[in-house]
Amino acid sequence: MDWYGRITEQFAKYPWFNQIFLSKCAVVILSLMLISMAADLTWRIIPQGNRIQPLNLIYTDKGGADASSSVDVTTIVSRHLFGKFEKKPEKVIEIEQPIANDVPETSLNVRLTGVVAIGEKATQGAAIIESMSKQATYVVNDTIAGTQAVLKKIFSDRVILQYRGRFETLMLDGIDYHEAKRNRQQQVKKTASKPKPKKKSGKAKVDKRHDKALIKELKAQREAFMKEPKKIFDYIRISPVRRDGSLAGYRLRPGKDPSLFKKTGLKSGDMAVEINGYDLKDMQQAMTVLRELRQMTEASIVVERGDQQVEVLFGLE
Repeated sequence: MDWYGRITEQFAKYPWFNQIFLSKCAVVILSLMLISMAADLTWRIIPQGNRIQPLNLIYTDKGGADASSSVDVTTIVSRHLFGKFEKKPEKVIEIEQPIANDVPETSLNVRLTGVVAIGEKATQGAAIIESMSKQATYVVNDTIAGTQAVLKKIFSDRVILQYRGRFETLMLDGIDYHEAKRNRQQQVKKTASKPKPKKKSGKAKVDKRHDKALIKELKAQREAFMKEPKKIFDYIRISPVRRDGSLAGYRLRPGKDPSLFKKTGLKSGDMAVEINGYDLKDMQQAMTVLRELRQMTEASIVVERGDQQVEVLFGLE
């Protein structure tokens, strides 16, 4: 019996071990070989840097209650699986330095020629300051031209500047720094009481209280002044007048738009000495009338015009 016959005889003993079975085995073996070749080809094509490296995990089990494990987490951490942590810079909160009302006098070569102070906190209003022979109008936090000084507070007789980290006082032109400081200190010592308005004496009068067009215009302009105080200097210029070293009043002159100034009955060169019965020569009374300006419905301004006093009346509501 030749070899083929012997093999056939052996196949006859196992019916399942036939050509169909061998064909299936050959197909499986060839498929595995092809998959292996395809995988090897894929890893050859993909660049080395893009390949996912296997995690190096080392686990040791000693068994029992003393079982412990150790894992090499260096590789895991380096993958940044949950993103990279970036510490945000801490926000620095700047605390505003408190500003005293009485600070040393400035040595800057600037002049304060006019002010409009609004409110008790002195953070509103406007100031006319001359620097480098030029006048300009400034509000709080403006930098004075030609200097590094910043306007921080506005009072009726002075302003506070911040210059190179310190606060300094710039007095209204014509007012002595030391005398004004003494007067303020004396006022603080007195018992706080609202000053009584002076009784009006016989004076010449200019009554504009029934001029409806003027009332409407003044009301509109007052609202504009409250929003932007520097606008008042478009209509009126105010400067202090001193006699024998003391404040005598405030000289009034029209601004670049003189129409409203003339309509009120005021004249260029008038010196205001009272507003609604408050004496403008008294700094405390002057500050009081400025605070009440917002609520006034009528204004009575007593001015010195030549050798006589004139009371100018006009409505605000």
